[in-house]
Amino acid sequence: MNKTLSEIEFETRTIGPLVLTTPFLRRLGLRETINRLCPVAEQADFDYGLVAELVVQCRLTDPRALYDMPGWAAQYEIAALYPDVDEANQLNDDRVGRLLDALYERRAMLWGEVIARAARAYAIDLSRLHADTMPIKFVGLFADQPVDDTVPRLEPGYNPQGEWVQQLKLFALAAGDGRLPVWFDALSGGTGDSPTYVPQFEAFCQHAQLATLLPLKEVIVIGDRKMPTVDNQLAWLRLGVSYIGPTTMQDSHRQALRMLLDEGQSWTALPYIAGRETDKDKDDRTVYRGVGHTVALTDADTGVAYPVRHLYVSSSALAQHEAQRRQAEMSAIEAEIQRMQGLVNKYDYKSPEIIVRRVQEKAFKKRAARHYFDIQVVEHAERPAAPYALQYTIDHECVESDAALDGVYLLVAGGPAAHWDDASLLQESKGQYKVEHCFRLTNQLFLCGPVFLKNSQRIVSLILLIMVGCLVAGLIERQIRRALAERHEPIHGLMPEGRDTLKPTVARILRAFADGCDRPSSEALCRERQPHFLKRVDWFDELAIRIQPLGFLLDAIRHEVVPIPIEVDAAHGQHRLSTLDPPAHARALHPVFNEMATCPLDDPGSDRIARGEILIVTHAMGIVFEIPAEFGELFPFFAPQRALGTHLPKPCDD
Repeated sequence: MNKTLSEIEFETRTIGPLVLTTPFLRRLGLRETINRLCPVAEQADFDYGLVAELVVQCRLTDPRALYDMPGWAAQYEIAALYPDVDEANQLNDDRVGRLLDALYERRAMLWGEVIARAARAYAIDLSRLHADTMPIKFVGLFADQPVDDTVPRLEPGYNPQGEWVQQLKLFALAAGDGRLPVWFDALSGGTGDSPTYVPQFEAFCQHAQLATLLPLKEVIVIGDRKMPTVDNQLAWLRLGVSYIGPTTMQDSHRQALRMLLDEGQSWTALPYIAGRETDKDKDDRTVYRGVGHTVALTDADTGVAYPVRHLYVSSSALAQHEAQRRQAEMSAIEAEIQRMQGLVNKYDYKSPEIIVRRVQEKAFKKRAARHYFDIQVVEHAERPAAPYALQYTIDHECVESDAALDGVYLLVAGGPAAHWDDASLLQESKGQYKVEHCFRLTNQLFLCGPVFLKNSQRIVSLILLIMVGCLVAGLIERQIRRALAERHEPIHGLMPEGRDTLKPTVARILRAFADGCDRPSSEALCRERQPHFLKRVDWFDELAIRIQPLGFLLDAIRHEVVPIPIEVDAAHGQHRLSTLDPPAHARALHPVFNEMATCPLDDPGSDRIARGEILIVTHAMGIVFEIPAEFGELFPFFAPQRALGTHLPKPCDD
């Protein structure tokens, strides 16, 4: 006999974004791959694959998860969703620590297989790969540094912010399709940037079996100024791989550009419009112009000469910025010199050496415009009381020469890309910014136990699991955006002020599974919008689910600077993640990691606690599913039940 919906008993569980993340993790085969590469003893309660999947799940759902995994497991009813888990307390630090130790040696093979499976399952286009390196900084003694050269070492050095810190070096590749991370590796902190690109690309090709997915001649590696060194260019050319990247303008490049212009070549308009300028008037948009020529790059070992395209790009916005910066620096230098002219022969400005040194320290500093100035200390013997005078001149001819090249930078392209037209080269290079957005959602406060930072091997294994979480988050965003684009119908009311969007971010998507809208609304409106959103997701295409809204139940944590005690006489560490500094690498992957402060709480291993810049995938608020208790009513909900594991037991009254 059919019953009305109001006559059916429901049980309520808060499962957050697990309804989204679980199907992706299952399709990636993370658990099966880890169990095959890292088998566990027969008497073990949990296999490594299960523990790894739970670590990824908790990083995707709760910023405190890695600090208190048993508490997270109890909150999200993990024992009900995963049949192998009897109770939440089974997810203790010992199990997680053993997992991290086991993953380290197999991390490259594991990541390669996961990416290869993701590329096939989701038809990821790997022809555009964006590369970058970045430091991961730490504080702490780390007395147990490895002596093995194959293990990354925390080494002191300057980070992009100019701080002298202990750090590791992260190399990462991201696909232009969906801004998905496809390769990473943690290197010793003192590793140079430029020499890492080619070996890491070769490792990616080996472990992901890239040649089985597409021909290498179709692959284009896009990077920043550190990538296109001569050695790297020759390595790409020998592999038959295309590359595109900016390089620092040297005097030889400036001379070559002037020769091209003197020979009659002229600047050609390049039809590129940045996404942020599409709504601007034509006169307000940045104008790009280009002058290009092909040069020969000869391999000294084989004598083979490869054609390489040099494209000089002029940006009106960059030219305006450089002109304003030069003028500001020149004005500041001139004002400071004029101030010092009044101090000559006073205080300690009484010798030419001291006067020159003060000008260099106070006026010139590290300003690029200092080379336009020529200073001279003149001695007047007829004025014994004030014998010295400070004079300066400005090389206006040099200023005009540099101003003529304001906003000009050099793009180099090799391999098949060397035969592209200039507009296509600029278009591809400008796509470098896209990969930032995949990782911006990762800047978030989280708490992490000391077990994850015991040694360098565990830190690298933790980064592996975090990158898996970032891959899952990127896939969720990519698949939903594709589904919306195919239907040409936006999600209604997802953005602030109830605006519609065809390109929702992961953060907005996960929030939608918490309360269904971005602003306060009635229960009826939330009930209307949440199934409306679910219908637009391909794996819930034919599904209609009643969702009990949680309003604005946001389990967020305020930024903390000092540790907060969790348990007396227990070892804990708090990590604070926040966007304290702007990205030092303006393009590809720098925002993967950000600043995180750590201190121990009564931890006997406190000398190993670190502070570093670690990526954390954005968590979501809770989602409540009402699941019918009678088997006859289960059919409409069969799809999510299969995805989430087993049927949930009836809860007690709240």
